[in-house]
Amino acid sequence: MLITNRDGKRFLENVLSLGSIQVVNYILPLLTVPYLVRVLGVDYFGLLAFSTVIINYLMLITDYGFNLTATKEVSINRFDNNKVSEIFSSVLIVKMLLTVLCFFLLLTLILTIGKIGDHSVLYLITFLSVIGQSLFPIWLFQGIEKNEIYYIYKCFYTCFIHNVSICFCKT
Repeated sequence: MLITNRDGKRFLENVLSLGSIQVVNYILPLLTVPYLVRVLGVDYFGLLAFSTVIINYLMLITDYGFNLTATKEVSINRFDNNKVSEIFSSVLIVKMLLTVLCFFLLLTLILTIGKIGDHSVLYLITFLSVIGQSLFPIWLFQGIEKNEIYYIYKCFYTCFIHNVSICFCKT
């Protein structure tokens, strides 16, 4: 089937971009996890997994559903640059406030729970991904249907994390 209209091509591009992201998200961990378990050992890999879970909860708080609501608002108003700018600013300010709140929540966990405090550097380093996710406007690119930008970012980020994990584990 040959897609000839502009909307059909954009839809196909978006589906392929998002589908490619999922392929990368599934394949790289299949390569990384066995290596990390072998090099780090079960205990340290468990520690890394636990810190990842904590950080993912913090990411969930900072997202606050913006990937759904802000995407919808941007999509509805995508041809009104002033409205899109207003949505962008509002969402970014709230996400930054939530990020600060999450940072203090993490500090509270580090100071009050001994096992987390013993590995505070790990938690603080992995918190950088919360900051990065809060700053990157995935919802904006999805709302204006520029998923290829998100695809490039996500592939770069995933490959970067994969390579950094391997490099840090070698040392």
